[in-house]
Amino acid sequence: MSNAEPSDGPDPPPVAADRRTRTIWGALIAVSAVGFVVLVVTSTAQDAVPVGDMGGMRMQDMGNGSGMQMSMRDVDGRAVRVPDGRPGVAVFVTPANCAECVDAVRAAARAVRRARQSAQLLVVSLDSATSRRDIAAFARAAGSPGARYVIDDRNGSLASMFKVTAVGGAVVYDAMGQIVGHPASVAQIGQILARAGAPGRGAR
Repeated sequence: MSNAEPSDGPDPPPVAADRRTRTIWGALIAVSAVGFVVLVVTSTAQDAVPVGDMGGMRMQDMGNGSGMQMSMRDVDGRAVRVPDGRPGVAVFVTPANCAECVDAVRAAARAVRRARQSAQLLVVSLDSATSRRDIAAFARAAGSPGARYVIDDRNGSLASMFKVTAVGGAVVYDAMGQIVGHPASVAQIGQILARAGAPGRGAR
């Protein structure tokens, strides 16, 4: 009587075993490829998704020349308030392919640096599909490291609040949130900003 244990069945032919091995490796490669594609798409989508997420944005026009109040998040997720106790300049731009927008922000940044008092520089993208990459490229071209960038992704609400109708347009407001003026040229930004710092100046 043999002591060998009975076999569960005949060994698979070499061809069948090789085919099964190839099938397993093919499945693993396919799963890895799908995972890589999902990772790439997710990474790209994070850059392309609008970043002017103003969740919790509050805006109020106080009326009667008493100014405006608004709070929002910039593209870095930091809180931005207008007014914040100091005058400021808001420049409305489209970050992609807008040379005049770059010039306007540069001029506003120079005016803010030269102002005797501390001033706020707010750059507002009118394009709700603006990406982080667009903002970063625009900021490098404009050379305005002190600017805060936000995206008007509420159907032009910010532009309406500031009464701005043109791309590259700027508005100067005082420490109470009153609009002091809309510069007709970049050269006027500094003059109006100086007026915004004067006490007792109202909206015009």
